[in-house]
Amino acid sequence: MSQKDYSSRALNKTDNSGNKTGVWMESVEHGYCYTSYKNGKKNGLMMCYSLDSVLQKSMQFKNDMRHGKYTEYLPSGSIVQIARYKKDSISKSYSVDEW
Repeated sequence: MSQKDYSSRALNKTDNSGNKTGVWMESVEHGYCYTSYKNGKKNGLMMCYSLDSVLQKSMQFKNDMRHGKYTEYLPSGSIVQIARYKKDSISKSYSVDEW
């Protein structure tokens, strides 16, 4: 999922109950994130970018909890850290130096 994959018409939708659904673009400190929602909860991929549109991190969510792969990037695009989450807790973590 890149920030170029979405038109403004496809972002920030709610369902009939007012819950977030689909992909949302949200401002965060020093940038913005695209986050997948289902039934008002984060479900699927979140990708966060700096204000100059450089990918900073990506992570997976399941029922509003980090669950799956987390990757953090340098501005050059190189990977700094990879972690695995299970129910919002880190199960494994690797830094670039450990590869």
